[in-house]
Amino acid sequence: MYTCAKCKYDIFYGEEVWIRRKSKDVRLPICKNCESELRAKRQGNQTRSEPAGAVESLSDPLAKTALAAGKSWASDIQGSESSPQVQNSSNTIPIDSIFMFILLIGIGAPILGAIVAGVGYFVYLVILFPLVLATAVGWLGGKCVRWGKLRHDLIATLFGLLFGLCTYMSYRYIEYQIVRQSIIPVMIETSNLFESSAYTREEANHILDAQLIEATGRSGFLGFALAEAQEGLTLSRRSQEFNIGSNLTIIYWLFEVGVVSLGGLIGAFGSAKRPFCETHDRWFTDEQLLGAIEAIDAESLIQLVQQGNYESAAKMLDPHNMPTPGLALYLESCPNCPETSPILTGKQVQKDRKGNLDYKEVFTKELPPLMDKNMRAAISVA
Repeated sequence: MYTCAKCKYDIFYGEEVWIRRKSKDVRLPICKNCESELRAKRQGNQTRSEPAGAVESLSDPLAKTALAAGKSWASDIQGSESSPQVQNSSNTIPIDSIFMFILLIGIGAPILGAIVAGVGYFVYLVILFPLVLATAVGWLGGKCVRWGKLRHDLIATLFGLLFGLCTYMSYRYIEYQIVRQSIIPVMIETSNLFESSAYTREEANHILDAQLIEATGRSGFLGFALAEAQEGLTLSRRSQEFNIGSNLTIIYWLFEVGVVSLGGLIGAFGSAKRPFCETHDRWFTDEQLLGAIEAIDAESLIQLVQQGNYESAAKMLDPHNMPTPGLALYLESCPNCPETSPILTGKQVQKDRKGNLDYKEVFTKELPPLMDKNMRAAISVA
């Protein structure tokens, strides 16, 4: 990551533009916005280029009609979607985050695995269980990233993958232990009926491992997994059972591993990319609804936002109702921070075929510091 030599904002790799300072014969990185401003000056353009967070002109006459009809803005209204000019990535790895990861992988993964294995021993819902586990892994992984204030994208990604993989392997191993411990008493009871003396627990364990080695060539957990794969996964529906076979069982297990690991990756990486305030060493708040407006008035509101008349735009909003179709505005900010820019997001709101609300992001814009407080005050006054 580079730092723009002009505006001092961070620049992600691949987004920098290099310029040469003739006085010192050195090359300096600048962001694309500053590069546009320099180019405009060189061409004699007296007007400065629009800031990166500005909303583009919405003069398209189809915009209001499309929104009023409940159609997507994606093809009719083009708002600039810019990355917030706040710190949302860092190469530092806080010590607290390392401890959080150790605790989560060492304690959280086995606990999640034990819960799924315990419930799955009695009833296992194909597809649904891995999706639920992936959701839990993603949620915990994201919380851990936020608690540890980790903003290193690569480390957060690797952590999410590792957490998901450890959780799934914990689930499989605990499932193996549950099944094994349920088989041993049956073997002891059966031996008491057909043998001169009942097996001891140690003898039953030894015989079970010998049977696994004979069937798969491996004992213990690996032998159990191979035996289960050879037998195939049996599914039941409405008192009917059918076996999907060995190959499909292995493919399904790979699907489970991928889904759970992906859940951890998305949760951790998504949290690490959230805006962060360096001044107060804290994350921005989650998106908070500022208010909404009916579709017919959306174009007027967006023009006010484009002109920087934020308080007037806020007065048009209804903070209590969500009209459909309509436009809803959301805020993310570091509360009462005079140095960071709040983030204003506009989302188209409409109902899908089932009557549920459907949200589509239209634009993202940075506001002047503390403007979120002014906009909320304007709504309360209105």
